[in-house]
Amino acid sequence: MIQIVDIPFKLPTMNEIIRLQSRMDRRSGHNAWNDLKKETERKICFCLARAKIKRVRRIDFFVYKWHCAKPKRGGLPDKSNIAGGGRKVIEDALVNYGAIANDGWKEIGDWKDEFWVTDHWGVIVEMHSEDSQGKIGFEEKEKK
Repeated sequence: MIQIVDIPFKLPTMNEIIRLQSRMDRRSGHNAWNDLKKETERKICFCLARAKIKRVRRIDFFVYKWHCAKPKRGGLPDKSNIAGGGRKVIEDALVNYGAIANDGWKEIGDWKDEFWVTDHWGVIVEMHSEDSQGKIGFEEKEKK
């Protein structure tokens, strides 16, 4: 089974996550990353609901199609920086939404990243999982 979700907004990069995690308020213990993570996961869960993503035991293979807006000044973040941060919040949102039970080794398989420079930020995620016949969607697609 192949399920597809379009996330039409910029996700935090790994560098942004690290920077925000280091900004902890010593007195209250408040961490700026927690606020951004909760808000981002809420928006991703809305996208998952809109795409009618179904619960599965395991997602065997992901295809992440990253759309990166060309900046007016400077360059784009590194591809690993974009994908690392984005995959983290997407997998956490899949757990919060109830599409998978956990985001550990038993529930998450491999992935492939594709990148395009476009006029907007976002990612389209293809999730390939075993269907009722015991076939994996990605392998079926490759055979055709």
